[in-house]
Amino acid sequence: MLTVSCLNLEWLRLKNSLLPAPLCIHGPSLHLMIVIVHECYGVEKFEVSSIGLTTFEYIGKVKNFSFLDVPRLEKVNIRFMGVYVRGTQ
Repeated sequence: MLTVSCLNLEWLRLKNSLLPAPLCIHGPSLHLMIVIVHECYGVEKFEVSSIGLTTFEYIGKVKNFSFLDVPRLEKVNIRFMGVYVRGTQ
């Protein structure tokens, strides 16, 4: 589990990283407004809970998303990336 405990953190960007299978970002006092996760590996479940979150962007593979207590969430961009078998598109 990845725990974000920096209360003054306003944006978080993770790119090309090996992350834990359940990736959970939550906390009642988080000031996190923007979360961007691009092409990270190992994530099977992604859970976000931050009352200040306004923007969420995810590019990669994941089986399950959970958005909990995100009343200000306005912009969501999710692109699922898959592995192509040679000779197919």
